Amino acid sequence: MPYDGISKLPKWAQAHIEELQAPRGEISFDLDKSGNVRENVISVRLDREDLSQLLISAAWNQISIRPISGNMIALKSVRS
Repeated sequence: MPYDGISKLPKWAQAHIEELQAPRGEISFDLDKSGNVRENVISVRLDREDLSQLLISAAWNQISIRPISGNMIALKSVRS
């Protein structure tokens, strides 16, 4: 039986490790460093209903999608 060192840690440490490993939250990318508040921000998060799906949104703009290769795209925030 493999050694499980996490179960030997205090409960608060186990909870913290679990939180670090759990899929969560939203990641935001500021594509414009001009200081405009949320002007060119694209956010990516896991869909809570379907964890195999990503939701991508642009704060105040539309999103331009450009194919790069067979399995890669480029996203850009564009003014509408």
